[in-house]
Formats: sequence, C-alpha cells, structure tokens
Amino acid sequence: MKIKQLIAILILILFIFSCEKEKIYEKNSKDILIKSNKTALEIKSAKFEVSYEFLDINDEYKANIKIYANRVKRDGDPFDLRLEYNNGMIAVYNGNEYRYFEPENKKIVYVTDDEYDPFSFIEGNFIYRALNMVLANEDESEKIKKSTDSISDPKIVKLDNKEYYLISKSRYFEEYDVYVISNRYYNTDNYLCIIDSTYQISGKDTVKVIFKINNLEINPNIAQNQFKLEPKDGIALEKYEYVEPKTIEIGQKSPDFELLDGNSQKVTLQSLTGKVVVLDFWGTWCVWCVKAMPLLENLRKEYEKNPKVEILGISCQEPKNADPVKFMKDKNIYYRTLLNGDEVAKKFGVSGFPTLFIIDKNGKVVYTKVGFSENLQEELSKEIKKNL
Repeated sequence: MKIKQLIAILILILFIFSCEKEKIYEKNSKDILIKSNKTALEIKSAKFEVSYEFLDINDEYKANIKIYANRVKRDGDPFDLRLEYNNGMIAVYNGNEYRYFEPENKKIVYVTDDEYDPFSFIEGNFIYRALNMVLANEDESEKIKKSTDSISDPKIVKLDNKEYYLISKSRYFEEYDVYVISNRYYNTDNYLCIIDSTYQISGKDTVKVIFKINNLEINPNIAQNQFKLEPKDGIALEKYEYVEPKTIEIGQKSPDFELLDGNSQKVTLQSLTGKVVVLDFWGTWCVWCVKAMPLLENLRKEYEKNPKVEILGISCQEPKNADPVKFMKDKNIYYRTLLNGDEVAKKFGVSGFPTLFIIDKNGKVVYTKVGFSENLQEELSKEIKKNL
C-alpha cells in the first residue's frame, strides 16, 4: 500500500512539474513580442553594454558601447542618455541639448534646440535600436497584433547555459527589392530581447547587422551628472554647424576632374568636350543605385552607336575590399565606371545616391537628379536628345 501511495505521489509530482513547465513557456510569438514591448516600456532606468556588428561582402564594422539611460517625463523624447564608445567618443543627451566628445579633435560639440532637434542625433544613431530593446518609447501592441510579417513559432534555445525564446521574422520590401530576415532572442523571464540579428538580402548581396545586450542592470540609480559633458584639460567647446553641400546647379559650368577607370585609363571631363556626358554617382552599397543600373545600361545600348554620347558611373564611398568593376560585370552592366570618386562627388555637391548629371557639349550642367525613378531612362534620353 505504501509503495502504491508513493508511486501515486511521484506521478502527481511529475504531473504538477510538467504543468509548471507548460506555464513557463509561451507558445504564441506575438504574445512574447507584446510582453517584451510592455516590459521595456516599464523600465525606468538601465545600464548596459551593446556589442554592434555590421557585415557585408565588402566591409565589416564592430563597436562596443556602454549606455546609461534614465526615463524622464518629457514629450516625445523621454530619455536622458550617456553613450560611451570603445573609440573614446562620448555623447550625452538631457532633453535640451545633445553633446558629443571627439577624442581625435579634442573638442566637445553641442547641439541646442534653438536651431536643430537634438534628439534627432540620437534617433539617427544606429544605437537607437539597442536602446529600444531595453527602454521602449512607444506602445507597439496594436502594431504587433496587426503585423503581416512572417513570424515563426517560438523555440527554446540555450545560450551560455541560459534559455531564451528564439523568434524569426521575415518580410519582403518590394520597393527596395530587399528581403529582411531577423532572428531575435528573448529572455524567458522578463521577455526582453537581448540579441537582434538581422539579414538584409538583395540579389547576391547580404548585409548582416547584430545587436547584443550585455551586463544589463535594470532600474539602477544613475547620478544626474552622468548626463553632463563639460570641457576640461584643453578640450574645446564648439557649437554644431551644419554645412549645406553646394550642389552644382543647372546652367553652371561643370568642374573638371581626373579619375581612373577599371583599366587604369585616365579620364578627364575636359577630354570629353564636344560630347553629351551622363554622370552617375553611385556605390556598390547603395540599393537604389543598383536598381538604376539596368536603366542606365539600356541607355548605353540606346546610344552605343552615337560617338557624341558618353555614359560614366563614378563609384563613391566604397568599402576597402569593394570591386566596383567586377560588381558591374557580375550584373551584366557595361557602361564605364570611374573609381575613387569621393573628392569629385564633393566638387559636384553630391549629398545622396544615386545622383545624376548631364553635361552638354560645352561643359555646362543641363540636368540634375537625385534618387531613382522607374522612368529614369526616358528622362535621361529626352535630355540627351535636347542637347545633341
């Protein structure tokens, strides 16, 4: 009788334990995402470190940043922040002002709200994503419920002997022809996302971005002086000034330049006098530039028998290991591109990519365009014909 009772008790214990295990784990991914957002909305302060990694086929960038954050009662931007980068740069934000220390220039630059929105310098920083993993700024419950992203069921995985929910999401952005796939790891106790690993796939190109939260302290007391940055020991204090790039305008004389093409042949604009020249400032890293390439290749074919028309790409801001010539060849693009065009881009006042210019037979700018459009070939062809 005692043995039967003991077995019954063991069975009951196992049943209760199994029920408890069922209660521990969530089965609905959207519930986890909503709870993660709710937890991050309730956190009042945090100290943590972020490891950030950016990787594509040509470039790799890694950074480690320590973040101090206090939630405060303010409209729109409810955080006081301090960011300490592993390269020595420090940035602080306290509601009215954003300041950042440039160690290489030994100066502190400040941005006030009388001319600019200081918080935009935080929102525009790659680190803002990591901040929102811990301290959210917006209730996203309804957005998550209505999401049309493809979201996997949660899986339990172990990292460093600790269990996490792994949730995978994917989405196709038709306007960019880009697939975005993310693998995110959430604490099983408080639902906070501690790793966000995202892949952006366009054709054969893949960009990988990883945020990882380390050494997280939730709701610590952070002294207010952490959000101050004052000059000392010969450090200068300067007000931020934005310098508007001066784009070459229609009717102006085009600046001359000298660049090498993929065959190490020197090309100058002066040598092309008497031709209508199309200049395309682009980069292998630029999605819209790549979308424009087939249209420019069609334009080359349209005028390939006309010696008075020249179409040139000017490759800019390329990673160290980039090969723009091979990049174009792999995509069956055969108009000539010139290399290392950063300084030429500055001469032309290029501030976005792609930027296109048409130069007439006398070296005068007759057309400019920033960005991509589906009717790009027709636009350019019309301008070329007007100036032949």
